[in-house]
Amino acid sequence: MIRATLDQIARWAEGRLAPTADGGVPVAGVGTDTRAELGGRLFVALKGPNFDAHGFIDQAAQQGAVAALVEREQPDCALPQVIVDDTLAALGRLARGWREAVDPTVIGITGSSGKTTVKELLAAMLGQIGATAATRGNLNNDIGVPLTLLDWAPETRFAVVEMGANHVGEIARLTELVAPDIVVVTMAGRAHVGEFGSVERIIEAKGEIYRHCPAAARALINLDSNGADQWLKAAPQAETFTLDPCHREWATWFGEYDATAHELSVTERSQPVFDRLAVPMAGAHNAANLLAAIGLARLAGAPVEAITTGLSTFHPPAGRMGLVVLANGWRLIDDSYNANPESMRAALGYLAGQPGARFAVLGSMGELGSEDELLHRQLGEFAAGQELQGVIAVGPGAAALAAGFEAAGGPADSLEVVEDSEAATQALRQRLADRGRTAVTVLLKGSRFMHIERVREAFEREIGITPGTGNKTTGRGRDAALAD
Repeated sequence: MIRATLDQIARWAEGRLAPTADGGVPVAGVGTDTRAELGGRLFVALKGPNFDAHGFIDQAAQQGAVAALVEREQPDCALPQVIVDDTLAALGRLARGWREAVDPTVIGITGSSGKTTVKELLAAMLGQIGATAATRGNLNNDIGVPLTLLDWAPETRFAVVEMGANHVGEIARLTELVAPDIVVVTMAGRAHVGEFGSVERIIEAKGEIYRHCPAAARALINLDSNGADQWLKAAPQAETFTLDPCHREWATWFGEYDATAHELSVTERSQPVFDRLAVPMAGAHNAANLLAAIGLARLAGAPVEAITTGLSTFHPPAGRMGLVVLANGWRLIDDSYNANPESMRAALGYLAGQPGARFAVLGSMGELGSEDELLHRQLGEFAAGQELQGVIAVGPGAAALAAGFEAAGGPADSLEVVEDSEAATQALRQRLADRGRTAVTVLLKGSRFMHIERVREAFEREIGITPGTGNKTTGRGRDAALAD
């Protein structure tokens, strides 16, 4: 975390010390929440439409803060203060100052989906060759990104920064703040289309990372994504990756994915580097995430051995294609962390290839705006073609999904519409009641607000899990490095 005197913080934040403040006060860390431990930290008094943290400075002092960053001097305040024009803007300037002081190799990641998976994969790989910091949780907005930078230890050698956005212009601002050395857009899809208005606007917004990174930054582009052509115009010297054989001759990294074995073979500039590398989470979309992480790691200087070792230590984030094998042999694929049209199709496509009876519990997708009904209907049409034994549609988008399912010829007796995860659990119980110990695979997926993970939790309580599988991933296979 940041370690500096109050004088240095005032310079980086472009503020001034209050008359009574001691500029020699040492600060170790930054905080914005008075409900958290603030021992030794600078408290940043942020303001918003419905809150003003200037009213909580005394609580910050009680929590251990040693100084405060404020927009107006607070009389009778026990904490020394740095006064700035705008605390949010000053937080960004302070973060940029610390970024330049630590000066690690910074990798910036954005995209409609896959950001967190690529971030965690890459951090595991780079951690094998140097001290590596990575965005914690979803701290990927205009507050979270500065806090991420300010959390870096002075000895950090690599920093992996996730950047999110709901509107055009946000990635541009974050990219200029972070000044990444290496950048990637994982993919551009319909996630958050309700905020952006169209896929074209999403492509534009995500592509800001290529247009606003430093001139010397190295870019990586997914040739299989919407928007790749536009991004290549913005970053003509970019390296590229693909799973599509049609793009192979133009790609720096080409991956050949074996969906049955969950293995990825990779060439780098037409030379083999990995043979049958185990993909830790199932589905072609996760093979693409792994390929992106490999490309980024190589651009950051990681040898092949570090990548294979890092991958062996990787533990997938919860709710992302995790496999639970119940005590009776039924398999639950928990991909409940979030959902958008592209990831829904990818997960259903994977489910369709599983043996035995296949069921899907599909929670509604959020943040789709005016396209909500259309996209849920299209998802239902797609699900109808996957030859599943049962589909349980959950939440506000369930009716549109059901309409699409039926219109596409999906059997009515395999479809059920319910309101919430509790009702989905009961519906799934009934559908599986006579399955005994036969082969059953259930996909659990939906946007975060649907809490579809509660279905898994209920079945774990009621049936129990096979020892050693509760946090298991859906990937398997062997990995072998061929060349550095």
